[in-house]
Amino acid sequence: MCMDDDIGRPTLYIKSGIIDLYFVTKNDCLTLDILNVDNDLIVYIISVDEGEKTPLYLYSSIETLSEKHALESIALGSQFDVILCNDFAIEIARATGLYHGTSLSNKHLKTFSPKGPDFLGVNANRVSTAVSAYLDGEGIVCTGCLALSNFESASTSILISDQGESMKIHGFTSATLVHESLPQIITDHTSLKFVHSPNVEVSSDKTREFSDAIILGADALLSFQAKCFDFEGDILPTKRSNAEKRMQKNIKKAISQTKGSSRMIRQGKTILSNGVAIDIPPETRITFGIFIPSLDLVSSELQSELVGLGEQLIDYEQNLVVLDPMQFLRTIQAAENVFHRLDCSIDEAFFILIERNSQDAINTGIYSRQILYRW
Repeated sequence: MCMDDDIGRPTLYIKSGIIDLYFVTKNDCLTLDILNVDNDLIVYIISVDEGEKTPLYLYSSIETLSEKHALESIALGSQFDVILCNDFAIEIARATGLYHGTSLSNKHLKTFSPKGPDFLGVNANRVSTAVSAYLDGEGIVCTGCLALSNFESASTSILISDQGESMKIHGFTSATLVHESLPQIITDHTSLKFVHSPNVEVSSDKTREFSDAIILGADALLSFQAKCFDFEGDILPTKRSNAEKRMQKNIKKAISQTKGSSRMIRQGKTILSNGVAIDIPPETRITFGIFIPSLDLVSSELQSELVGLGEQLIDYEQNLVVLDPMQFLRTIQAAENVFHRLDCSIDEAFFILIERNSQDAINTGIYSRQILYRW
């Protein structure tokens, strides 16, 4: 929660994964609980009851006076804004809210003096312990509910604007929007070649799909399997857990398909675009990618499978990356900004960054880490 010293409306920022946020918008009432920890730490927890066995829990601690003031203002009945943000803190949706329940103007809150933003980092274990106790039914100082209304997902964020048309992300459509716009993105920002749904020759009269797309450079290529779903067009699962299971299944399928694509490359299969062979020199650097709506959808089980696949591909002198829309677009942006420092073209800078992403995942054993480029 944040406001500027009683100026303006208090605002509740909820930052989470894209599927979590989608199902938050389908819920018009959130539970708010306040925890007092040893009189020098106040934790607030929001739970979203979706009819699942366990609610979705989101929590933070009061770090500044402006957060404390916002909380007190909300408790007195002030209308507040709710802004949902993704992993890059880009707005996805917003609503308005009102608090109903136990008065938050209790002695713990009134006398509490926040210790500043650094306090949470130093005391992260205490916060986690307090949340664990809360889940066991302990430590609640007061409780209430947040009634949400007027949800809308009309915000747009410009993610690429250095060259060509500006790329705007709208609400929950980022994954499918970027997927469908990939040919235009590549044309606007690079001179790379985009090949949609390439095939391979299986026999003299038969072909099969190689991957969903290839981005081809002079001596490098990125071939990827796209596993997205349209939040507006597809039939969505009715529960968050079902949506997550669906995505886990899709990622497993992409892992299997990537193994097949790697095998076809090693077998020297001819790759075709609309029936015409694509010229891929033997020295071409190969990277396989899996494109998903959000990197936070990679479970610990899938992480292990991806690590195994990545290590296998390295043995074949091939790379593996897992990308979501933001990671892909940020990589394009970074290539446009650092190519002169790398003393190469934008096209080559893109592949250098993709390959560094792959190497970082191999080194850390984590394929779902958001990489923030700085220049």
